[in-house]
Amino acid sequence: MLDENLLSIGRRTALERAAYLIAFISSRARAVGLNGKTPLQIPIAQQHIADTLGLSLVHTNKTIRKLMDRKLIVWRDGGCEVVDGERLKDFARWEALGEHRRPLI
Repeated sequence: MLDENLLSIGRRTALERAAYLIAFISSRARAVGLNGKTPLQIPIAQQHIADTLGLSLVHTNKTIRKLMDRKLIVWRDGGCEVVDGERLKDFARWEALGEHRRPLI
């Protein structure tokens, strides 16, 4: 996990970093059984994403908008919905974590 975070800081654009973070949270939610029949709703604020990625809130908002324009996510009050998880992972240059059962965080 540390290697992936270092890769994000050094080699991914802000857009790829945001996509990676959302894909990561989505993957962890699935690993703990939170992927019901409806699309996954991630209860997260843009400020949380900004703080996690070391971006300004304004830049984060523009970045989230670009992910929405690509139809990868939908931002709703109270969080984000992953629309196309596979394309989101591809866009983020995702390398899957171990698929064994683990805590969400």
